[in-house]
Amino acid sequence: MSTQMTFYHVSHRPLREGTLLTIGAYGERTRQANFMEKHYATYLKEEIFEDIRQQNYPKAPSRFNCIFLFPDFGMAKEFYANTCGYQHYVYEVEIVKGSPFIVEMDLLKCDGNNYHKIKSNAKKYWEQISHPNSGTLEALLLGEAKVKSLILEPSNI
Repeated sequence: MSTQMTFYHVSHRPLREGTLLTIGAYGERTRQANFMEKHYATYLKEEIFEDIRQQNYPKAPSRFNCIFLFPDFGMAKEFYANTCGYQHYVYEVEIVKGSPFIVEMDLLKCDGNNYHKIKSNAKKYWEQISHPNSGTLEALLLGEAKVKSLILEPSNI
């Protein structure tokens, strides 16, 4: 099933119009030994979220095997600025196949939390619970999306 809504993708790579986005790139990177050594807390959080998904929400797309999108340009731009330090690309994309699974990114902020709090956040995440008027939504897509156009480039500043 395809949707006609506009979505946005943030990438560290330059992509041409018409490029199909790669599923699972984040999952591959997160499970590499050098990533685990440098970002162990992130790796551990992602594994806990994946365990909760597999046990309780198996129909939800895995964060290890999806395409990450933003349902709103403002959210993509905020991620580009605050998380990527203006050093990535922002693309408008078209969903070719699949339905986006909209979730609250704030629930991923787990640094310093104990295991039970991380599990609680993961359950809310997979249940698609979000704040009223949330500005931190992301879309997980198990399907196909292609680049329509480049919106923002890395900043030279």
